[in-house]
Amino acid sequence: MEDLEYLPDPVDVEPDTFWSSTWSGWALLGGVVILAGMTGIRFIPPEWIETLPPWLGIVLGGVLPQLLIFGFPLLARTKAAESQVEWPTVPEVMLEAAIGIGCSVGGLFLLGGFLAVLQQFIPDAEFGGSYSEAMSQAPPSGAVLGILLASFTLAPVCEELFFRGFLLNALRQRMSTPVAILLSSAIFGAVHTFGGWHAFAASLLGLMFAGVYVWRKTLLTPMFMHATNNFMVSLVLLAQMFMNQGTSVIGISPEPDAADYRIGEVYPGSPAEEAGLQPGDVITHIDEQPINDFSDLTKAIKSHKPGVRRTLTVRRDEETLIISVIPVSVKELRELPQE
Repeated sequence: MEDLEYLPDPVDVEPDTFWSSTWSGWALLGGVVILAGMTGIRFIPPEWIETLPPWLGIVLGGVLPQLLIFGFPLLARTKAAESQVEWPTVPEVMLEAAIGIGCSVGGLFLLGGFLAVLQQFIPDAEFGGSYSEAMSQAPPSGAVLGILLASFTLAPVCEELFFRGFLLNALRQRMSTPVAILLSSAIFGAVHTFGGWHAFAASLLGLMFAGVYVWRKTLLTPMFMHATNNFMVSLVLLAQMFMNQGTSVIGISPEPDAADYRIGEVYPGSPAEEAGLQPGDVITHIDEQPINDFSDLTKAIKSHKPGVRRTLTVRRDEETLIISVIPVSVKELRELPQE
């Protein structure tokens, strides 16, 4: 099959000590289609997802997309002698692990400091995203622990193979390396976004991973960087989960990318379900206190002890509802029977 006419033919790029490949325009277009599909998953109506068993939702929404972006570069790369996979030696793995972990720790300190300074000028910026905050409020169930485990084991390998091994190299064949780094990092941030500021922070991480990849010319280093980053984030989330066991919750999570507080999921058997809250409902006030986003709602609910009745103002389609709900602790929510 001939290459796409409107894309220039691939040219030689600087060899990669771990993996050197060339990419056709069709492969690049296929990668774009895959990324569009991964992004589109977030727009699946929550009520459809609720009909699936939790394990199936994790497989379809998490494991399969990761395996897809892992397998696509292996199948789409040009089968030439110089593009064969080169397995690293143990000393190479240990060296790149040390460099990757060190770069990740140092980079996270620099990135955290930069975002902290930036937030002083933009107080409303939520760099962590609503999803991370919702995870920190969730009970440490088997599903949650499985997601965290996959985030620093499966995801770094699959995503670095795709975003740096495939996408960055394919772009470097068609434009200057600095432009390819910026473009691939922006795409990495867009796919990982749970809000505009979170996309910005994820893009900065992508810049770090891509820069180290171009420096070391092996995917091992950004894989270890990616794994270290996600492992540290997972530890923080786990600590927050256990610290939040006695705090008040009503059993809902937000809809990603929503500008307001729109409910994405209502946990089975939760106070929110008993009160009649539904996915798609927009919470505008709690006890007459305005709610603009997930952070506002979390702070408002946590400000009172479990068992204290709260009054929610909810917008459902064109109707405004007043709903009363009695929060429970995170620990109690985990122990509630699910129908």
